[in-house]
Amino acid sequence: AGVEMCWSYNRQHGARFLRERRNGIRVQYGLGCGVSHNPAFFGNSPFEFLPHGNPMKAVLCKQFGPPESLVIEELPSPVAGAGEVVVSVKAASLNFPDVLIIQNKYQFKPPLPFSPGSEMSGVVKEVGEGVKGYKPGDRVIAFTTYGAFAEEVKVDAGRLVPIPEGMDYNSAAAFLLTY
Repeated sequence: AGVEMCWSYNRQHGARFLRERRNGIRVQYGLGCGVSHNPAFFGNSPFEFLPHGNPMKAVLCKQFGPPESLVIEELPSPVAGAGEVVVSVKAASLNFPDVLIIQNKYQFKPPLPFSPGSEMSGVVKEVGEGVKGYKPGDRVIAFTTYGAFAEEVKVDAGRLVPIPEGMDYNSAAAFLLTY
């Protein structure tokens, strides 16, 4: 099960999607995404690694540059802290700000290395202490500034939204920022 990303842009009408596989990650080009904010997905900084479970894969920006400079690496699974949730990513949207952020041209500048990705959808894997309203197995959408291009993402529970009944993961990943 790879991570899905959808390259999106706004248009007045229509929704076309083209899928392809690159390095085990399904990339989806389509409509409707944007950018948002996310606390670091690994502890207090983007890559404060805490050993936990099996390793997972993530797209990493280790040096600023074009999309071709991104790499895929195995990392430790994140651990949910107080008020946080770990989500198994099913789809992540790729937005124009994501392309800017990896080139150090965006207003928000995360420290290197980081995983780009500003919004995603998936299934709750683990909840931290004090999290109410979410449990493992729940389908959710999350706003992130970066970090969504990984198989698992740690996010503040307040940044989650339940996926509406009948909505697929691809649409959910591209839904919040557009609408």
